[in-house]
Amino acid sequence: MRTKSIFSVMVLLSSIMVILLYSPIHAKEVRGVTDDTIKIGAILDMTGPFAADTGPEGYTGGVRVYFRHINDEGGIHGRKIKVIAEDSRYTIPLSVAAFKKLVYRDKVLAIVGYTGTGQTKALWSQIEKEKMPSFTVSLGESNVKPVQRYLFIPAATYEDEISILTKYIVEDLKARDARIGIVTMDVEYGKVAIAALKERANAYKLPPPTCGDHRPGGNRCNLPGTWLREG
Repeated sequence: MRTKSIFSVMVLLSSIMVILLYSPIHAKEVRGVTDDTIKIGAILDMTGPFAADTGPEGYTGGVRVYFRHINDEGGIHGRKIKVIAEDSRYTIPLSVAAFKKLVYRDKVLAIVGYTGTGQTKALWSQIEKEKMPSFTVSLGESNVKPVQRYLFIPAATYEDEISILTKYIVEDLKARDARIGIVTMDVEYGKVAIAALKERANAYKLPPPTCGDHRPGGNRCNLPGTWLREG
């Protein structure tokens, strides 16, 4: 998760450099930018059910560490990055509230985070309305197809990842009758992943995939009783 967060920030920083390069000379004309500071918002799950992955030791930590590294290296065009982070606790209402605060009160240049598929989808219209450059680690294909002008993802979509893995199992490993299982969560992104796997399994004429439920915040998976014994 930390690697993905760093890559997401790298994409964000590249975009910031383009914005500054093609913006008017006077920084006051660019939202969130002054002569010595660039304000970046972050909507993160610092607490809540997924804090073990997205909190200080995961995504949140990766974001803070990389921005600190950029500042230690002199910032961007002499400007230091100021990160204004809001805790969404992996909930839609808190994500929406955080977005409004960062846009209307803090007036940030861009926002990174949006760690949930449901949370990201809930903000599509507001991201477009406010023309807010946004970088999400929610990798559902619906975030980029059709193209969302101000919304970016740092990696392949869930659908593409599953398509590649299924193709590898069937075509490279020659597992023509493979029984494929997936362990995910009963949240929006989990539903997207399961639907994608079912579609690919059907395309290769494989048995229907077996689904295991991973509980948020825990280390145990609720797997079907015969999966590991017979798989």
